[in-house]
Parts: sequence; structure tokens; C-alpha cells
Amino acid sequence: RRGRPDAVRYGVILRAINVGHHNRIRMDTLREAFHSAGFRDVRSHLQTGNLTLDAHEDVPLAVAEQIETVLIELGLRGASVVARRWSEIEHLASATPFTGHDPAEHRFTVSFCRTDIPDRPMGPWAERGLTFLGGTDWALFAVVPRDLDRASNANAIIERRWGIPATTRFWNVVTDWVAREAALG
Repeated sequence: RRGRPDAVRYGVILRAINVGHHNRIRMDTLREAFHSAGFRDVRSHLQTGNLTLDAHEDVPLAVAEQIETVLIELGLRGASVVARRWSEIEHLASATPFTGHDPAEHRFTVSFCRTDIPDRPMGPWAERGLTFLGGTDWALFAVVPRDLDRASNANAIIERRWGIPATTRFWNVVTDWVAREAALG
């Protein structure tokens, strides 16, 4: 990896950018802005709003807040940020949470929470058509029937239940992101 040894590598997940015509921004513009703000080795994964970067800060929430300041300076409104140490993202991507669920009938997602989830249920539970399979202290896996109305989303459920900002990605996007970073070194 090209990062500096005194820095912490983070996975950054942005919410509410490049959705329809809302908060449109090019990834190279984001990379340049984050670099100018002091982050190093900034990489983006497609137009997903998933980035990896090095920061001197050792507190993920502080990194998220610094990035949100940059987003506001770029004119992006209502965008929120989840930042986690890259090692946590890699560990998450090595999980096999969807065993026994048919990908022809379901979409697989993972919701990243800005902070740890208090009193997180350990086992599966269903809510508004989604089946949550549990997860980590800060991420939840969900199985979504392919024919489910898109109005049901994990972010709203998490935010209503625990009051924690969250952003959801398709599982294959996360595993592809981790594999790409591993290939880049």
C-alpha cells in the first residue's frame, strides 16, 4: 500500500451522493478535495460513494465529521458519512452471512452504521419485508426479496429503531470493493 506508516487506513461510505440528480459529483473531484483536506492515498470505487483513504486521526467518527465538512464545502447537502478502519471492512467482507438464501429470489445488502448499535439483536428478525440476519456492532446484513417495493429500506428501519445514521450497499459492491483494494495493494 502506498499510504504513510503513521496514518490509519479507512473505508468511507458516503450516503446521499450521486442519487438521481441529487448531489451529483465526480469521484475525481471528491478525491482531489479529500487530498487537499489532508487525507492521503484517496481511492474511490466506481460511482458508489465508497472510498478508501489514509488519515492521521485514529477516531472513525472524527474522520467522518472531517469528510462531511469537505462535502459541505463542495456544496453537497444532506450527505452523511460512515468511516470505519479498513481492517474492519475487510473483516466484514470475509463473512458469509447469506448462506441458504437464493440470490435469484433475493438481493443481499449490508447497512453500515455511523456508530455502534446499542442492544443489537443477535439473531434474525423481519421488519417491513426485509430479513435482518444480524451482523457486527456497526453493520447489519439483510436479505431483501427481489419483488419487494423499494420503499422498504434498511436505512429507515435502523434510523427509526436506534436513531443512528446508516447507509446501505449491495453485498457484491462491498466484496468487489475489498477485492479491488486488495489487488491494488
